[in-house]
Amino acid sequence: ARYTLTCPSNKKIQIDQVFYGRPKNDTRCHRDPISYDCKLENANQIISNFCNFKTECKIKAGSEPRLSDPCRNVIKQLEVSYSCIDDSLGRII
Repeated sequence: ARYTLTCPSNKKIQIDQVFYGRPKNDTRCHRDPISYDCKLENANQIISNFCNFKTECKIKAGSEPRLSDPCRNVIKQLEVSYSCIDDSLGRII
């Protein structure tokens, strides 16, 4: 699935939280729960570095080269929460 994060032209994306993987005992994406946490620990940092301070950011779950596979042969989910912040609150140069 492809996700597009967008903000109005006078706002910028600020990533709040990212989860990529599959929680222990989760059955939302698959009937059989896994018995361990499967998550990419630095997913928040990776997506933040890629998307923060842009007005639009496209992420393709499952084949996003920035997101390494935290556990092979397990169906994973991507959850991203973000805010749209004032352009003037962006990076200080």
